Amino acid sequence: PPPAPATASSPPSASSPSPTPRATASSPPAKLLVGELSSLLDQQAVQRIHVRQTDSSNAIVHSNLQLLRVTALSQHELQRLTPEFQKNARVLADLRRDLTFIYTKVRKMKAMLSEKFPGAQGVRLADDF
Repeated sequence: PPPAPATASSPPSASSPSPTPRATASSPPAKLLVGELSSLLDQQAVQRIHVRQTDSSNAIVHSNLQLLRVTALSQHELQRLTPEFQKNARVLADLRRDLTFIYTKVRKMKAMLSEKFPGAQGVRLADDF
């Protein structure tokens, strides 16, 4: 069981590390409440919680620094590769236009040949597109 809170008639228990503040005219009620609550808590447990929170906070700071480095590297690589990507995108667009033009010409030529030579439909002139 937790130690009994210290009162004006009883001294603080031996297990509590610090004496409980007494209510005086200069002591605000909030300090008195904090003092009373801290005397109820196991100080070793509070210390373990504090250590865990500090470790967690340090791990979060470390992760945040790593994320900042990755973000900076990603931004640098994006800036470096954007011109090359745009160049390749233009080349692919030009290639598509050229292939569309070629396939259109081939279809027109096939249509013209089939009009000139209607009996040659069974003969394959080229791969069907």
